[in-house]
Amino acid sequence: MKSVVLTSLLLMSASATAGVIRYDFNTQTFSDAHRIGGYFVYDDSSNALLDILVAMDGPTYTFNAGITDFSNTNSFSFTTDNLIFGNNQDEGFQVTIGDVSVVTGQYGYGSEDTCYYDSENFLCTGALFQLTSTVIEENTPAVSSPGALGLLMAGLGAIAGLRRRRK
Repeated sequence: MKSVVLTSLLLMSASATAGVIRYDFNTQTFSDAHRIGGYFVYDDSSNALLDILVAMDGPTYTFNAGITDFSNTNSFSFTTDNLIFGNNQDEGFQVTIGDVSVVTGQYGYGSEDTCYYDSENFLCTGALFQLTSTVIEENTPAVSSPGALGLLMAGLGAIAGLRRRRK
């Protein structure tokens, strides 16, 4: 019985944290010296994509685009199994503006590659995005006092138990 009470108090002291995370990404330079990168912002407590920007820079052209319609299931998918974005079946995205598209990963293009294409060019890097994550906003439970109370009660219970054994 004591172990059940102690376990309950310890569980009360645990707090789950989740938050809004910004994932910056980049990939290798394309064969024609263009580079691609960007970021997306993800809320891991509600599994919601909040923002995405894809940027491509190089000697011939520049491309900057974001996905604005997050309800479009053909535009983006996200999981955080590892720090390589696009190598799982449900990872990847496709951003298209006019005749310019950037695609990456199994979800967007169907291969483990990142590609840019327009009416005249089709370029691939042979690589996927490597992610770097930064916590923007850390979410904590609204009431944190039960955690402190649980630790206090567990400590008092342990002291009382030791006193009884000594008597």
